[in-house]
Amino acid sequence: MVNEDRTYLMTQMALYEQKKAKHDERIGSYFQGDYVSGRLLESFFCATLLFLVIAGVYCVYFFEEIMQMIYSQELPEIVFKGIILYVVILLVYMLITFFVYNRRYKDAINDLKMYYRALQKLSDEYGDE
Repeated sequence: MVNEDRTYLMTQMALYEQKKAKHDERIGSYFQGDYVSGRLLESFFCATLLFLVIAGVYCVYFFEEIMQMIYSQELPEIVFKGIILYVVILLVYMLITFFVYNRRYKDAINDLKMYYRALQKLSDEYGDE
């Protein structure tokens, strides 16, 4: 006879395996600190590259004004403001990255725990027969 609870449990497990299991197992293979710090490092390089590209485009677009600033001795002030802007943008981006990937890690671990509990429950049910 077909056990409806077992069938439902197996269906839920199969859906999880098809949709999220590989992704969650890849995340779960890291320690939390290693996973989050790796993503923070990636974000640091991406944010720095993005800032340099935007700064380069800005310099090309406003080349004439920048040349006037160089001759009028305002360049150190502008560079200092640019560095402050970079640090602020980088800190905000890194903070957002930290919270997002910390949450993703916790969600993946919780999903894996639920999957393994369901697997154990299914194994126990088959063992009882």
